[in-house]
Amino acid sequence: MPKTKYTDEQNEVATIINENKRRLHYLQANYNPITGEFADLKDPETGENLYYRKRTEIPDHIIPVQFLTLETRRNNLYKAVMQHGSIAEYIKKELKEEPDDDIIQYIQRSLIEARYRTDFIFWAYMEWRIKDKRGVDESKVLTEEEAQEILQRRTEKDDASLIPFKLNRAQLDLLSALEAQRLKNKPIRVIFVKNRQCGGSTLSQAYLPWIQLELKNGWNSVIVAQVSSTAKKIQMMYEKAIGHYSPWLLGLSENDKLRFSQYGRSTSDFRITYGSASNPQTARNCVISVGTYNNPDSLPGTDMALAHISELALWKNTDGKSPEDLFKSVAGGIMNMPLTAIIIESTPRGSGNYFADEYARAKEGKSAYLPMFIKLSSNPYDIEPLKNSFGFARWLLQNKDNKKKPEEIFGHKGKPCRVTGQFIWKMWKNGSTLENIHWYLLKHLEFSRHSDMASEAPVDDIEAFANTDSLVFDMYDVDELERRYVQEPIKVGDIYSDYTLGKEVLENYTFEERPGGTMKIWEDPNPIKMSDQYIVVVDIGYFSAKADWSVIRVVDRSDLATGGMEKTVLMWHGHIAHDFLAWKAVQVAKWYNNALLVFESNTYDKERNRENTVVVVDDLGNEMNYILEIIDYCYDNMFCRFETQAEDIGSKGKRHYGFHTNKKTKPGIIRTLEAAIRDKDFIERDKTTIEEFRHYERKSNGSFGAMPGCKDDRLMTIGIALYLSRSPEYGLGIPKRRDLPKGEKKEHDYHNTKGEASF
Repeated sequence: MPKTKYTDEQNEVATIINENKRRLHYLQANYNPITGEFADLKDPETGENLYYRKRTEIPDHIIPVQFLTLETRRNNLYKAVMQHGSIAEYIKKELKEEPDDDIIQYIQRSLIEARYRTDFIFWAYMEWRIKDKRGVDESKVLTEEEAQEILQRRTEKDDASLIPFKLNRAQLDLLSALEAQRLKNKPIRVIFVKNRQCGGSTLSQAYLPWIQLELKNGWNSVIVAQVSSTAKKIQMMYEKAIGHYSPWLLGLSENDKLRFSQYGRSTSDFRITYGSASNPQTARNCVISVGTYNNPDSLPGTDMALAHISELALWKNTDGKSPEDLFKSVAGGIMNMPLTAIIIESTPRGSGNYFADEYARAKEGKSAYLPMFIKLSSNPYDIEPLKNSFGFARWLLQNKDNKKKPEEIFGHKGKPCRVTGQFIWKMWKNGSTLENIHWYLLKHLEFSRHSDMASEAPVDDIEAFANTDSLVFDMYDVDELERRYVQEPIKVGDIYSDYTLGKEVLENYTFEERPGGTMKIWEDPNPIKMSDQYIVVVDIGYFSAKADWSVIRVVDRSDLATGGMEKTVLMWHGHIAHDFLAWKAVQVAKWYNNALLVFESNTYDKERNRENTVVVVDDLGNEMNYILEIIDYCYDNMFCRFETQAEDIGSKGKRHYGFHTNKKTKPGIIRTLEAAIRDKDFIERDKTTIEEFRHYERKSNGSFGAMPGCKDDRLMTIGIALYLSRSPEYGLGIPKRRDLPKGEKKEHDYHNTKGEASF
């Protein structure tokens, strides 16, 4: 028979179906928590294996075949037993005794305890109990008889509402962040964005007790939530779980029952005890404290080693109380040493809150916390089975470039699709299964606004904090802009000369390549001189390392002569004194064929205007204008403006150096940039600028700006460059080959006579 030929679409759909099978297998997390088989983790930063599990056989162990972590295999008892091949042989040759049931059971328990201390996944399943969200135990991997034999569960201690804690995929992803730091002997610091019902809080509620019960004695913990009901719920889950904990692990008899008892006279501090309720005895030297943001007086003072901060995004500023101050009072008392832990978790609740700011700092590498986003594709609860996977995949593929919303969800006649085809395709590209996407589309029907759905089940950590209705730039257009144009620079370094100030800087300067340099170059200056080819835009920041950055950007317009686009060819980004910055910008402009040099003047204009008030401020405005006046004598292509007042009609008005961004010019800048991103008709090579596009929003008062914790200095330099390049009023025509006559000074003095400033 002739071989069947498939269309390109059929092949693409088949590829999607095969990839979906792989993703579903990963999502289902089919590992054995008792033996450890397939229960490996990857370092979220390096991708390296964290556990390096290895099959190990000990025939007379209660679990004869185990897949032990590297840390477990390094345990001296395990090494000795594995060396002798069995527990019995170890007893004979190392302990010089005849093995009987009692001593074999003692060694078995010692091995289990050693593995508990080095294998959280094993400990969690064997010793920790959680509430079953679905009402049935889906975590069983063995038959009932095997479970009874291996777990040795005592019926009288079982609670029908509790099940062994087998981690799902989302919990395994979060555990990888915690374990990566622990195994490196680092303090454990994680901030993670929750997806609804992903189980992140459940994992946090178990991981800190694991440290407290197995790894460090005397390690006190605190649970802090916004309201007492949430904090109490977390504490009660700990209390329920401890009631099922094996007492022999704490050196007690099998008949002892563990419980929580009030510590001292405090109603928010508890200790783990055994014995009668009237005369409790301490079982573990640790205190578990519970506090709330709304009642900070209930929080402990010092001597904490572990903290679980829940729903930080809900903590609101009030008179005399801020989330930052309270968080610092809790976290500040925790020592910076191994096996201390602070876990911050919250649903995002949009931008502008303390949690969003702290997550942004962590993502930028500016804090001690490892940021984690629990993806929709990692949540096993957020799936909806498909009757026709092939048809759904085909529908997905056909709509991948659709900027509009498909009329209805595939397979659900009359059910409107609430997101665009591009958005659905992005979910697939981000790793979601077809079943995740199917669930998402149906769930979205429960919400009237996309921002509400984004808060409950964000598809990535950008959408998590962004009210997508307020984003200025379409996320798909930004993605495509990045895909097309972002690239590594051809050179990294900086401009150096014998002088840093004054006209001498223009006489002898050179670019030196240096690793980690602050100047990135994608194209050298064009050896063929053209008029109006380059624009150099300078955004003036501040000198402090924590302040806004300064930026020098060079945009090349030469391709406009042949129907091409503007493109970024150089970017300098750093902290530097203002006079050094100004003269460095002159060097760059001179190097790039006497480019139009544009200083964004808001920083120093604002400071100069303050001099009319009684507030005592620095003289940045006067300083910069003095510097630019000197530069104007040395450099003949600097952007100036003339602002006229009503009394100045008929005169040119007062001359100011630089471009001023304000409520009249900024909307034009943003509209120009928005259209350029939409049409992908400029070439942006800088990846960080792309990130700034993703975090730029319309504020509730109608203004534009970066999301809290984000920057827009690079964004504004390209915006101003495109605005000047494309606005007819500024006289920048299509570049053409032309050399200015010797001594001619090209004027870029823009003004009007309408009784008010143009800018």
